[in-house]
Amino acid sequence: MKKRPNIVVILADDHGYGDASCYGGTDLITPNIDRVAAEGVRFTRFYANSSVCSPSRAALMSGCYPDRVGVPGVIRTHPENSWGYFSQAAVTMPQMLARAGYRNALIGKWHLGMNMTRREGGKPGKDRWDGDGNVDFTKPIADSPITRGFHEYFGVSASLDMAPYVWIENDHFAKPPTLQQAAVKFPGFVRRG
Repeated sequence: MKKRPNIVVILADDHGYGDASCYGGTDLITPNIDRVAAEGVRFTRFYANSSVCSPSRAALMSGCYPDRVGVPGVIRTHPENSWGYFSQAAVTMPQMLARAGYRNALIGKWHLGMNMTRREGGKPGKDRWDGDGNVDFTKPIADSPITRGFHEYFGVSASLDMAPYVWIENDHFAKPPTLQQAAVKFPGFVRRG
């Protein structure tokens, strides 16, 4: 049986072409990324489908324009201020890789929406986190990277300025939070130094 190559995709928000030293960057020395580039395939021409995170992730995961899979803009914590939700019908790259025999893992920020179980007495009609503290952190997450083709996941649901501020492992919260903290809007969460 022919051995399949390992596939590593690194998607970093706010990371430019010239930021890694293997691409000519001089402000940061990135020896580990340089080694990955030297031993693998190095891409030198590419385009982003969007300048913001959710649509870029939707395009990378599906191979489609983000609008076609329900994500024309950033998915936010409050539905009235959100720009979509990643379509359940979208076929994802990890789903296709799993069919070919790959095991897939995602580490980091998902930001394509998660369907979190609400506590008894939660606001009716809401099925996604809306920042009001009614998420039941003891229940599994119905729509997570695990339901989109990944075998393993460890990360956060969205940007670091969007609640809930808790680690997620596979389809559940790694540890229930001990403190409920209100969201802090940009640039308030950015610290100096």
